[in-house]
Amino acid sequence: MRSRATVINWFNAYFSGGLDALLGDGARSGRSSEMKSGEVAGALAKGLEEGSWVVSGQVWEWLRDEYGIERSGSTVRCWLGKLGGAHKVPRPVHAKKDEALRRGLQSAPV
Repeated sequence: MRSRATVINWFNAYFSGGLDALLGDGARSGRSSEMKSGEVAGALAKGLEEGSWVVSGQVWEWLRDEYGIERSGSTVRCWLGKLGGAHKVPRPVHAKKDEALRRGLQSAPV
């Protein structure tokens, strides 16, 4: 379900510029991404390849210190994902694990 104003905007775009105007990106508001410049994206990709960082917070600090870019952590993680960075998450722990058994297995000789 779309509002009447949205449908009218679609009709106006179609009648003024045809199908290309209707399906085009149109004007975007907001800040443009520094990743489009290529310099930042290249340096970030190189750092990922070299293993320069362990966590996204380190990338966030690097972007701030090297390029003066301050974005949210979720934006930095999104950029890392687009460049092939992998999320490192802890392994899940089973709810019924036996802590005493785990300690006993660790102290047993192999």
